[in-house]
Amino acid sequence: MKYIKLFENFNNDLLEDAKWIIISHLGEVKEVEIIPKDLLMFELLEEPGDEQINKCREHLKEEGFFLSDPGLIDFYDHEKHFIVGIGNSVKEYCINWLNDKFSNMEAVPSKSFPNTVLYRHDLKDNVLLYDKTNNKVYVNYQKIWAFFEHYFDLDEYDIKEITEKWISETYNLNVPTTRFGNYYGRFEKCE
Repeated sequence: MKYIKLFENFNNDLLEDAKWIIISHLGEVKEVEIIPKDLLMFELLEEPGDEQINKCREHLKEEGFFLSDPGLIDFYDHEKHFIVGIGNSVKEYCINWLNDKFSNMEAVPSKSFPNTVLYRHDLKDNVLLYDKTNNKVYVNYQKIWAFFEHYFDLDEYDIKEITEKWISETYNLNVPTTRFGNYYGRFEKCE
C-alpha cells in the first residue's frame, strides 16, 4: 500500500517522502537529527512489531531508501533510534558519502616519514595515510571511522570492508585498511 501525502507536503524533499512511508508503516515518529542532510535519525513513538518494521524496510527499499536499525539508544530516555537514508543499503550510502566528501584528495609525500603518502582533504586535513613499508592505509578515525560507528553502529570488519572498497575504486590502492585512533604522531600537521 502506498502512503498518502497531504498537499502541503509535496515539496520535493526525498527524506520527507521517506518519513511519510515510515509513518504509514510504523506510526508517529520524532525526528532526532538530520546530519548529514541526506540522513534522518528518528525515534518511534509507538512500538511496532518486527513484521511491521520489515514491511517498512521493504517499502522504503522500493522507493530508493534504506532503513538502518543501528540500535542507538538514548540512555537517558531509553529510546531506540532508527536512521533512514537515500540509497539501497547502508554500505552503498557509506561509499557514496566517502565519494562526496573525500574523492578529490591530494596525495602528498610525508616530510617526516619515508615511504609514506598522506591524502589531504582541502589541503588542510590529512584523511588517509598510505604506509608503503607495511602496505597499509590508515584511516583518520575522527573524519571517517567515527561517522560510521556513530550513525550506523558498524563494526570494525564492516568499516574495513567499506573503506577498502572505496580506496581501491577511488585511489587504486588495493591494500588493507586500518583505523588510526590516536594517530601516534603519524598524521602530521598540514603546512
